[in-house]
Amino acid sequence: MSSAQDYMDQFSKVSSKALEQASSWADKAMDHASAAVADAKAKAKEALADSDSWMEAARKKAAELKDAAKQKLEEARRKGGEFYEKHKHTLEAKLEEAKKAGAEALEKAKEKGEEAVKKANELKEKVKREAAALKEKAEKAIEQARNAKLLEKAKAVASDAYDQAADHVKALAESIKEKKGPALKAAKEALDKAKETAKELKATLEDKAAAAAAALEKTKKTAVDARNDAIAKGADSRLFLLEPDEDEIAKPRANGAVFYCGMTSLVIVSGAAIAITVRKFRVARSTSLITVEDDEELAGIE
Repeated sequence: MSSAQDYMDQFSKVSSKALEQASSWADKAMDHASAAVADAKAKAKEALADSDSWMEAARKKAAELKDAAKQKLEEARRKGGEFYEKHKHTLEAKLEEAKKAGAEALEKAKEKGEEAVKKANELKEKVKREAAALKEKAEKAIEQARNAKLLEKAKAVASDAYDQAADHVKALAESIKEKKGPALKAAKEALDKAKETAKELKATLEDKAAAAAAALEKTKKTAVDARNDAIAKGADSRLFLLEPDEDEIAKPRANGAVFYCGMTSLVIVSGAAIAITVRKFRVARSTSLITVEDDEELAGIE
């Protein structure tokens, strides 16, 4: 089983791309949470509809049993005489049995429906709680990525300022070679001042770079946490594959062969999308078949 660090190492070495990847993982975790809640709500609604259909089937079966027993009793009554007297008590008892069986079928259907609805609602509430926790992690990762991007911009500004200062120092150092007398003294003072400024800007750049790096690591860690939580709650792990950097797309293996991991990742991701679609169709079809089987089972209550 891979550690969190293993997944963090999968992010791009380019900080801006890594932040986009982390945001993408957070978005996918968020999408899964929303989809899970929607699915749980749909199942709860379906359970309620099933409960109603089971009750209706039970009522129909109860009516059929009672009507059949009443019809036999009426037939015996029409025949009258000895036949009626002989079978009257038996047929009346069967009518009562039919009424009782119908009532029991209704009660069973009611209990079955209530239990199904209860379980579906309990699952819905459980999924809602889990989804809320997952969304919180995803939102945290998205917010951290947003802040990390601001720090990246601050680092870029500091880097530009330092580069300009360093170039200025080089230019002054080059020009001082041609200076003499008072001009040389002034040039040296300007150079010393420029070096001090460059030193300060370098320290600022290092601080900004450290802050940006720490923010990136924090974002990646939270994104991995959201990814793992989403997968633990049913998300397809293939949705969280990352496109490698260009210099990682073709790397020689130990035996010298070229491994096109970039193309492989893209193919797997495409395949994942198709697989998920097929899986959803199969799940929907299985759910439909289960409902039909339950109806048939209930219709057979006698």
